Amino acid sequence: MTCDKALPAPAGMAASLGSLGYQLPDTLADLADNSVAAAARTAGTGLTRAGRDRSGPP
Repeated sequence: MTCDKALPAPAGMAASLGSLGYQLPDTLADLADNSVAAAARTAGTGLTRAGRDRSGPP
């Protein structure tokens, strides 16, 4: 069986979950819980910040 990914727009998803009181700690707890339930060997996250990249020279 094949499946197509229907990924939500990140900004809209974050806004709608935030309006329901869903916060970062909840997100991380869900990631850990879902990873354990799926018997995952690894789980990862990535964070990006909107705006100017301050990691390099100005």
